Amino acid sequence: MMSDWVATYDAVGAANGGLDLEMPKGKYMNTEDLLPAIRDGRVKEATIDEKVRHILTTAARFGWLDREQTDPSLSKYNEENHLVVLEGAREGTVLLKNEGSLLPLEKEKIKSILVVGPDAWPAQPVAGGA
Repeated sequence: MMSDWVATYDAVGAANGGLDLEMPKGKYMNTEDLLPAIRDGRVKEATIDEKVRHILTTAARFGWLDREQTDPSLSKYNEENHLVVLEGAREGTVLLKNEGSLLPLEKEKIKSILVVGPDAWPAQPVAGGA
């Protein structure tokens, strides 16, 4: 079980509640927070062992332990890749003009709002991906 990005707020609750991996990094599920909880019995060592087992089982299932996970022939700073990403960002940018001081919308004056596009239904009410 993996958390949504920065959606974990309590190491002990998350650990005991079944969370295996806190994303994007271990802000709460870390040695500093969990080791004292293990020592005083709020989290069982077997609970941590189970999390490690879940993560390693997944890694083995997908073959991640059988090969290198980086390809040194691919550069993070490849200019061609940079240009492709830049073009995608430019094409995905929406320009909005606040003509007539329409924004911000006044909820007292708005009766409905039309949402159009491939991700309009079912709605994504939070920052999750499509």
